[in-house]
Amino acid sequence: MATAQKPAEDQQDDQNKVPAKTATKKLIVTKTFRTQGKDKKRVEFIASPEPQDLGEHAAMALKAGVAIEPTKASE
Repeated sequence: MATAQKPAEDQQDDQNKVPAKTATKKLIVTKTFRTQGKDKKRVEFIASPEPQDLGEHAAMALKAGVAIEPTKASE
């Protein structure tokens, strides 16, 4: 018995799906930095003691050392 297969483009879409993030990542920006978003627009994050939602840039900011995770006292 033959099984029904999805069309090739549907299979490809399933492979390209990124799991949805459940929580936004708020970080404390320690040094002002500029970067480019997925939409090719420039974005700037200003250093501040208040946690900011960095969205897609959170991992990069942590790795670059321009942001830190907030402590429980500052949340």
